[in-house]
Amino acid sequence: MAAISETAKGEADLRASSWGGTARRLCLATVEAGVWILLITTPFALGSVSETATALMEGGCLSLLALAWAAGLRRRKFRIPRWFLWPVLGFCLWTLLQILPLPPALLGILSPGSDAQYRKSLPGYATRTQHTDLESWLLAERQGTARGLKTREGEVTGLEGQMEVASRWRPLSWYPWLTVRWLSRFLAYTAFAILVAGYLSERAREKRLPWLVLVLGSVIATLGVAQYYTWDGKILWIIPVYQGHPFGPWVNSNHFSGYMEMALPLGCAVLLREAGIGWSRRRRHRSVESKLPRLMLGGFMIGIMLFALLLAFSRGGLFSLAMAACLYLYFQIPALLPRTVPSWGKHVLRIAPLLLCLTGSALLLHLKADVQVTEVEEGAAPSLEARSRAWKGILSMIAANPVSGTGLGTFSLAYPPYKTYGEINIWAQAHNDYLQLLTESGLPGFLLLACGIVLLFRRALGPYLSKSWKSHPPVMVGACFGIVVLLIHSLGDFNLQVPSNGLLFSLLGGLILGAQGSMNGKKEESSAERSERVFARADR
Repeated sequence: MAAISETAKGEADLRASSWGGTARRLCLATVEAGVWILLITTPFALGSVSETATALMEGGCLSLLALAWAAGLRRRKFRIPRWFLWPVLGFCLWTLLQILPLPPALLGILSPGSDAQYRKSLPGYATRTQHTDLESWLLAERQGTARGLKTREGEVTGLEGQMEVASRWRPLSWYPWLTVRWLSRFLAYTAFAILVAGYLSERAREKRLPWLVLVLGSVIATLGVAQYYTWDGKILWIIPVYQGHPFGPWVNSNHFSGYMEMALPLGCAVLLREAGIGWSRRRRHRSVESKLPRLMLGGFMIGIMLFALLLAFSRGGLFSLAMAACLYLYFQIPALLPRTVPSWGKHVLRIAPLLLCLTGSALLLHLKADVQVTEVEEGAAPSLEARSRAWKGILSMIAANPVSGTGLGTFSLAYPPYKTYGEINIWAQAHNDYLQLLTESGLPGFLLLACGIVLLFRRALGPYLSKSWKSHPPVMVGACFGIVVLLIHSLGDFNLQVPSNGLLFSLLGGLILGAQGSMNGKKEESSAERSERVFARADR
């Protein structure tokens, strides 16, 4: 009887284990399918810039991470690198501090600019009165210069004492709700990167997702080229647009270029991986006949993406791609040249591409300045001259709120008081992600994310891009290259604020974090775990 009960118990445990494995595989497939859906749908929803599309993207990222965590899908060896975790946590805490109400005395010390704006525009804030009649405050502010705001003698408005405003503590952020919304987007990007890095399988990260980006980029590029030659005033021949410089699903060709800048290096990495070039821990040895169709297909898709990128003619995008390529060559040329080449020759060959890139860009800007075409007629993004005028006002904005900032996500509504004289353009973004971050988050927030970028270069981008390209997986090199290109492009645009582009940037970061987290997990493996693993292997 005891033997029978032991057998029954063993069979029950086996069934439970089988059912648990099936459920785990189902959850893993569901999470990966959700990642695919997000990556495919966000570009075609006009970059997901609408409120509804952005909310769906953010909710999808956070929900998928919650599902993966609840199902216990985290890879055993994965650890979130501390160089990534601490800057992210610090930035989130600082942003939460921005929406915390503060007493006027403390607010005047931390944010003189915000305090001055509150004194100017909030009834009763300057006098510290508990309750202020709005009508009386408005009449006093006008100082009798506008007759329309003055009641005639013997007449009343009926609003006297009816609109009382309570003076209260105010936060550092000028618009706290906008700060909360942009914090949720930052958290969604972070959640997506962690999801890709720690909860998807190695095969998905190294093969399926890169192939998806390559195919998706080529499809979007094909649509963009077809739309360019058959333009009828509608994006994807469905949605009418009245301004901007559309290309593909994006209203602005700069954002199309930003997407292609990240997809193209990853596509090239896929091609190298299929060709068997570069380091790979697991490589299937295929014959030339089996490789050729994949290589031809991949080369054709990359050619379409390159053609579309040139057709879109985003100066910032082309310059960023060329500059990143020159920087990569700067590190790779010494290893590619034979040892017989003298050291001075190697230095010249390293610097020459950078100088050519900078000279060509300066020439292009000079020729562009000679063409007298107004921005309204051209319908394109603001010129460098217009952005320079706007950046002067942004510097004044930073000087007024150097420590506190105006609050994450508040630039479009907080910038107008600091516009330079004669500036008539509407600036919803600073067209420089670094300046805008400094404007909104102040020095603490800027330094936290700047520290994260520096650590990213030291721990991942530098080692992958500076050492021989044969010593690293091509997918990792492509992901690092894509991140560098967009970081350069962010000096003159705001691709990271476009949800579809920010999501692809998070995917590239997740691919890098996955490799870094696995390495950290191996380093932190204890001797007991190693012994257990060795004995288990011996038993098998």
